[in-house]
Amino acid sequence: MSSFSPDPEALLESYFEEFNEDLWRGKNVDLGMVTFDEAEGRSNGQVQHCHRLVLASKIDFLRDLLYPFEDGEEDVRIVLPGVKPEELEVALALFYQPHLSEQDADFLAGRGLLGYPGDEDWSPEEGSTEDVEDSYKED
Repeated sequence: MSSFSPDPEALLESYFEEFNEDLWRGKNVDLGMVTFDEAEGRSNGQVQHCHRLVLASKIDFLRDLLYPFEDGEEDVRIVLPGVKPEELEVALALFYQPHLSEQDADFLAGRGLLGYPGDEDWSPEEGSTEDVEDSYKED
């Protein structure tokens, strides 16, 4: 008797392929991201819809930020000051890949889209949601 053991890499690629298809169809998207031009003091007005799960899998800060929201919570928006609309489009395309190359991570980090805001020494190895999860538990 043999048991089926899927290739983890193939499974990961399959999941991201499905999320990509859903993204472009606007299916099951549950997060909106908006760019904000600090010089003009206003948003560009365009909302880029995406999946919380995908972004939370890539960005510890967003995972921590989105943790208290219930599944299905409506109209969750994240405003991204200093990020241009075309940079957000590139960033979303990168987030929807199974893995980030070092060059891709540098692009995202240079726009403040990885790590924690204001913490230039932060690295993914240091990020943990355990403390955040504990802070949301009721006494």
